This record gives sequence, structure tokens and C-alpha cells, in this order.
Amino acid sequence: MTEVYRTFHGKILLFGEYTIITGSKALVIPLKQFSGRLAYPVSEINNPDIMTSRRSLNAFFEYLSNMQESSRTDLEKVTRGDEDRGLIDLERLGEELERGLFFRSSIPQEYGAGSSAALVAAIYDAFASNKINYNSERTEDMLMLRQIFSKMESHFHGTSSGIDPVCCYTGKTIFQDGVTLYTTEIQHLPESCKFFLADSGEKGETEPHVEGFNKRLSTDLAFTHVIEDEMTDMVNHCIHLLITGSMSYFAEALLKLSRLQLEHFDPMIPDPIRQFWIEGLQKEIFTLKLCGSGGGGFFLGYTDDPEATSMTFKQAGKKISMLDL
Repeated sequence: MTEVYRTFHGKILLFGEYTIITGSKALVIPLKQFSGRLAYPVSEINNPDIMTSRRSLNAFFEYLSNMQESSRTDLEKVTRGDEDRGLIDLERLGEELERGLFFRSSIPQEYGAGSSAALVAAIYDAFASNKINYNSERTEDMLMLRQIFSKMESHFHGTSSGIDPVCCYTGKTIFQDGVTLYTTEIQHLPESCKFFLADSGEKGETEPHVEGFNKRLSTDLAFTHVIEDEMTDMVNHCIHLLITGSMSYFAEALLKLSRLQLEHFDPMIPDPIRQFWIEGLQKEIFTLKLCGSGGGGFFLGYTDDPEATSMTFKQAGKKISMLDL
């Protein structure tokens, strides 16, 4: 009998891109428009998407094998007591890969929507030797999940905070404060207030942008000051206002963050999005910000006039997707 695996949604990093590296808070929500799950091909074995997924899974398998080969891996170093909470049953995973296992996903890749995070969550859920329950909200379990997932997802991005796979694995909104993760809920927004996704029309690679950001932090003192002393405070303030439902102040705080990102994250904003970004700041109908590492993929927007915002993008031949938080 073929095993049926759990489905995992994508994710959206509402706040914390880049500043999470320098210690800001972060807020990640499930993106329920997209999902993926492990599966086996039936008649479409030569489907190009399936073949691409299988190649990716095999490369991930090799990565996990190498990790667990070196002194029982970095994953074992974050386990509790004698419980190998982070170790993957590689023998069983290898057997299932031989049977044609792949990741059937609607999550767009290199879009900041959690394609790798959902895959990490799926592999851990299906093949971890002694997995942490996805419904657990214990502080120590959340911390361990983040540490485990950080090691696993680093295969795809070079480095990973681990917070995105935690969101995908639990299916809950995740709030990071310091080293601690909490599940949380966003207060009900007024009917007219909406977050939305704007599609840049091109993919964005995470690793080179993160490397560029880190290099600039180490060489540009003025930039470091902006990130650590200004942008980090703005991000934390936006998260606080959103979680507490203080929406009358939230729009103004987000506007300030948007202006600062436009000024200092220019390489992460592609031309098709930049023109909308500037128009939003000028007309104050909507506000755009980064959604993940930028460079392409989705960008996050916020508006208190969804109809006018949709029309603005539609007239330019672009479509946006409203989010239900």
C-alpha cells in the first residue's frame, strides 16, 4: 500500500527579511494558496516537473547523508538527551526515492513563497526517526525544530534561520523574538485593510542577495547603522502594531519602513516592481515592501483601498493576489 503523506502550505515572511540576521523580530504566516506533498508517480513518470523534483530530492538526500556522516552530523548536536529528534532515517528515505518519490508542489520556486521550507517540513515529517509533533507549542520543541530545520534548509540557501520550515511544519503563524519562537494570531483586520502579493514576473535567488547584504554589513558602517539602529526598530514596531491590532498606527509605520527599504535595498527591487513601489509611496493608496530576500518573486503589499489598488496594477497589466490572514 502506497503511503499518503501530509500536505504542507507555503509561507510568507511578513516582517524580518534581512533584519532577522541582525537580531530583529520576525513574523511568518502560512500561505494557503500554495501547497506541496510527497508523492509517487502513477503514469506521469517522465513528466519534466517530476524528474526535476526527483533530481532535487536526490541532491538533498546526498546533503543529508553527508551531514549525518560527519560525527553523527550537526543535526545530532541540537538533539535533546538520547533522543535523535533531528536525525533522518536515510535508509528508508533512500528506499522511497528508489520507488520514485518526488515532491508534488504548486508553490512557485525562488519566489519567497516557501518551496524549500515546505519540502524540508515534508521530509522531516515523513522520515525523522523521532520527530517532534507538529502541534507542539512547547518552547524547547519550537527552538529545536528551528535548529534542525536551519541545518536542513541551508542546503537550498547557503544559510537559513529555520523559521520558515517551522511555519510550514506547524501550519501556524510564527513570531520570533530573540531566540524564542511562538505561535501567534494576527488580530482581525478591518474589512478594507488587506495584505497582497505582487508578482515581479521573475525569479529571485536568495543566496547571492544574502551574501551581498552580509558583505555590506561588514564593510559599510553607515549601512550597518541604518539596519541595526533604524530598520530593526521599524520592523519590530510594525510587528507589534499588527499583532496587537493597532491598525490606525500600522499603516504609517509600514510607510516609513517601505521608504527605508526603497532607499537601502535597491539591488533587491527589480524595475517592474520599483515603479509600483514609488507610485504607492507617492499616492499612498498602497505600500510595498520586500517579501523574503527580494530580487524577484513576490513582493508584499498593504492597502486600505483594495479596489483602487487592484485597478492600478491591472491597468499596468499586472495582477495582485489578496491575502487572508
